Amino acid sequence: MSSLGIIHTALAVIALASGIAIFTITKGSTRHRMIGYGYVVSMVGLNVTALMIYRLFNRFGPFHVLAVISLITLATGFVPAFTKRPKSGWLDQHYRGMLWSYVGLVAAAASEFLTRIPFFSRSGWTFAIAVLIASGVIISMGGMIIYAKKKAIIAEMLVRLQTQPNAK
Repeated sequence: MSSLGIIHTALAVIALASGIAIFTITKGSTRHRMIGYGYVVSMVGLNVTALMIYRLFNRFGPFHVLAVISLITLATGFVPAFTKRPKSGWLDQHYRGMLWSYVGLVAAAASEFLTRIPFFSRSGWTFAIAVLIASGVIISMGGMIIYAKKKAIIAEMLVRLQTQPNAK
C-alpha cells in the first residue's frame, strides 16, 4: 500500500471511530463539538486523499464522484452547526447532513471490506456487485435509522439548547 493509501486508511479509521463516539456522548456538549471537529477534519482529509487516488480507474471515476458527494453532505451538516444558521432550521440540517455523511462513510467501509474478500476480484462485475450490495444495504438501513430517530433526537437537543445557554 502506498503512503497515500496508508494516510487515507488511517483517516477512515479515525472518522469511523469519532463517528461512533459522537453517538455515545451528550449532544451539544463540549466533548461532542471537539470530537465532531475531529470527525470533520478526518473526513475532509479522507475525501481529499480519495480524490488523489487513481489506481482503480486510472482517471476520475465513480468513487471520486462519491468523494465529492461526501464533502457536500459533510458541509451540509457542519456549516449550519458552526454558523447556527438558519436560526430555525440549523439543527435539522446538522442532524441530516452529519448522519448522511456517516452513513456514506460506513457504506464505503463496508464496500471496501467486502471487495477485499478473496471471492471478489478487484475489477469487473463481482467488484461492482459487491460495492452495490454493501452500499445499498448500509444506505437503506442508515436511512431508516436517520428518519426513525430524527424527531426524538431533535426534540432532545432543542430542550438542551433552551436549558443550557452555553450549548447554543
